[in-house]
Amino acid sequence: MFLKTIARESNTLRLLRDDPERIKQKFGLNDEELETLRSADLLRSGEMEAPRSRGSRPRSAMPGREALDALDAAGTGTFVPPGTTVPPPTTRPPGTTAPPQGDPLTAGIPLVFGDKDVPGGTVHQNGTPVLDPHGNPVTVQLIGPLQQALRSFGYGITATLTAVFDIPTRHAVREFQREAKTTTTRMSGGVVVTATGAPFTGNISGQADLATLAEMLVWRTNNYRSMTSFLIVTGSGTTTKTTNDVGYSSADIDQARVFALQATNPRVRFASVTHAKTSYGLTNTQGVPLTTVLTDPAQAANFTGATWEKRAICEVVFNEARVFEALNTYDNAFLSVGLFQWTLGPTPDPAELAGICSVLAAADFARLFGQWGLALTSVTGKLDSSLFTGQFSLDGTVLTQDVKAEFRSFHWAYRFFIASQDPVFRQTQYRNALSRLRIVVGLGLTFAGSAITAGQLLQSEFLRAVALDQHVNRPGQTPGALQDCANAFHDPTLLDPNSTAPNALATKWQSKLKRPLAPAEKQRLQDLQTACNSASTSGLAVTGPGTLATMSQAQHDAFASLYKWWRENLGTMTDAATRWASIQTGGHTGTLGSLSKVPGVFTP
Repeated sequence: MFLKTIARESNTLRLLRDDPERIKQKFGLNDEELETLRSADLLRSGEMEAPRSRGSRPRSAMPGREALDALDAAGTGTFVPPGTTVPPPTTRPPGTTAPPQGDPLTAGIPLVFGDKDVPGGTVHQNGTPVLDPHGNPVTVQLIGPLQQALRSFGYGITATLTAVFDIPTRHAVREFQREAKTTTTRMSGGVVVTATGAPFTGNISGQADLATLAEMLVWRTNNYRSMTSFLIVTGSGTTTKTTNDVGYSSADIDQARVFALQATNPRVRFASVTHAKTSYGLTNTQGVPLTTVLTDPAQAANFTGATWEKRAICEVVFNEARVFEALNTYDNAFLSVGLFQWTLGPTPDPAELAGICSVLAAADFARLFGQWGLALTSVTGKLDSSLFTGQFSLDGTVLTQDVKAEFRSFHWAYRFFIASQDPVFRQTQYRNALSRLRIVVGLGLTFAGSAITAGQLLQSEFLRAVALDQHVNRPGQTPGALQDCANAFHDPTLLDPNSTAPNALATKWQSKLKRPLAPAEKQRLQDLQTACNSASTSGLAVTGPGTLATMSQAQHDAFASLYKWWRENLGTMTDAATRWASIQTGGHTGTLGSLSKVPGVFTP
């Protein structure tokens, strides 16, 4: 009776009535075995040893007497292949009873995001019971065992199973579906094997539907594991923890090093665990610096642009990421990648990471990202004219904030890390950085009533670099900052610390501080006004449509001081002073030379 109950509840056997040929192919059954399974006689089907013709492919292991004995002895409904050890039961305090757990792989019950275990059953996110195939409330827990199964396949959830079909669980299910559907090799017993039976043809959705649970049963029966796993190394390297998901949200692995293992290949370090801002996440600052490829004769031809442009970009990249492979997953933008730390964006709106990827040729995008289910939509932008933004879709659905959370995982961080080692994606990163610099230089401003571009005001390599630095981090603030500085540069009365004019910088500063200016703050504005007056900045002439005369060195330095003050006091970047000092000190351009601070001098 027990075996017949398992047969009736088994998801795989339930498929017999819907698609018996698929079951026949998946397990390599002959007609008599198939008929035996139709009658739910598991014991007989497991014992049958029908002769096979020479050259016929081996079938996947069906549960025979030895396996069923192990199943019955374990008492968990979980099939343990012959020759393996049943894990010992969890130790519980005296007087407590382990919650009844079922086998989600044979229960014939689809499980979805939000489902969770409760004492004595499994419920949906809204609290209503999950129903069995007969329409009755489930009286066993299914989510914890589902997470255990995923972990056994190499898709770790977290250090502690949550018994909730949460974001990490959905991501693990999605990755299982992707690997089962798109690859034919598996790990089994520490070696690479070819999957047997019919391929998985179900959806990649992150939901544990019946087809997915049936495929999981195949994996468990054949002792399959994922071809990709991740290793966390803590301390001096003697303590390791294996996981495959967002299992880094705890202090016990802070500062741990994270490695990817592909099949039997040597492990590859691609990130470290860090606590930044308000959460744990991954970060990487190791890889190939931009200066390396820009100064390599064998690669330089693929990275176009004037020398001054390359210098400016290198200085800003040093403030940002330093290397192509840089990434982080700890802030509210979910995933940041590359030289300028392009992000998925904190909202469902279009963002820059998808935008820069749109510059890739279609074949390159498919090779680097499309194979993982990514596609592009809502892309806008034009090189050297406007920033590229766009949205990713995953498996046919545009990313929501909820699904973006899956991109904090080891899988996605590793995929973008590997893509950033590709020469084509490196060129794409650089080309977008160069485009951004040219967009900054072309920003529209007014000066003395005449329309000009920011490039007419930013008359040195250094000034263009610090403007690029602001634009990378605060693109929305950069035009206003430059316009405020242009106005005060032409009319130093706007720097009067006692002015109450609406466009006076003292008025704007007090509005931001929400208090009157302190004496030292007033003195700072007074010093800026004095410097502008001494340099006769108001006399800088408009020499033609959209053209300013070349600044004197004193005028250039006065404008630099004014712009620096704005970024530190009216801007919102808390590290503005440090970033400015880094670019001013320089030395991050390799053999390209130092940024010029002389107005009108730009190295071609």
